[in-house]
Amino acid sequence: MTLASNVTAVAAYAPPVSAPPRQSIVLFTLDGRPISGGIAEFAGSASLWSATIRVLDRPGSVARHFFADGVRDVIVRLADGRTVRARLTGTRFLASSERVCTLAGAERIS
Repeated sequence: MTLASNVTAVAAYAPPVSAPPRQSIVLFTLDGRPISGGIAEFAGSASLWSATIRVLDRPGSVARHFFADGVRDVIVRLADGRTVRARLTGTRFLASSERVCTLAGAERIS
């Protein structure tokens, strides 16, 4: 078994994210300025997670922060009020003309 297959096997058995797999969230800059709210679809484990954010309430704000301002590190406020740091890894349009953004967890969701 190679290292890559070991990593894949471990990821396949990782405990689920400590957040509902789909929930409302709000993104903030590190200094507390709101970026946008949306619906997050989480994947991965509590310590190694990612999310796709859809139904953004301020899609232009996400694009501006990402492309013009170079914002990458964000705070995610979960529906239950917990906050967690994440890295904004991209933003794009889907075929349905909906802007989405993707996050990679920078800390454990607990």
